[in-house]
Amino acid sequence: MDKSTIISNLELAHYNKDFDQLESIAKDAMQEFPEETFGYNYLVEALMEKEVVPYKAVELCLIKLIQIDEDNLEAMIKLAEVKEAQGDSEAALATYKAVLQKNTMQPDALNAVGEYKLYVEGAHEDALTFFDMAVGVAPTDRSIVNKAIALVEMKRYAEALEIVRYVSTKSYSE
Repeated sequence: MDKSTIISNLELAHYNKDFDQLESIAKDAMQEFPEETFGYNYLVEALMEKEVVPYKAVELCLIKLIQIDEDNLEAMIKLAEVKEAQGDSEAALATYKAVLQKNTMQPDALNAVGEYKLYVEGAHEDALTFFDMAVGVAPTDRSIVNKAIALVEMKRYAEALEIVRYVSTKSYSE
């Protein structure tokens, strides 16, 4: 099958949310075009929809995506999330830090590193620095709430309250 037909079939299976079919076609795409990213991307999506996610298989696909394109920040973020889901917070943190080496203002990585600093290391001031940067880039619920929590942990209650008041008047989405 040619590449455009495979991609059309992948898009159709994805649109129809037929994840078994998506998985099958994605595996075929990986066989036919092993150095192209589209098969791996769709396979990750299909596998993540399984009732019991095969994290090791997802991890291998993401690693291959990063090998094909070392600047694929989306795959790096997903890999970090998979490592978190597997309970490997150290590997997740290392991956998020690698993302920040490539893009110092990537909001998901800023939030994740800040959360690690806050909840694991107890480094409230460091965490606040990451959350401030995340809020500056993408003021999502996650980054704003994280900032408020860091301020509370630092006993800077008035500033945290101001954030809560501000958030209650605005509408944000993740």
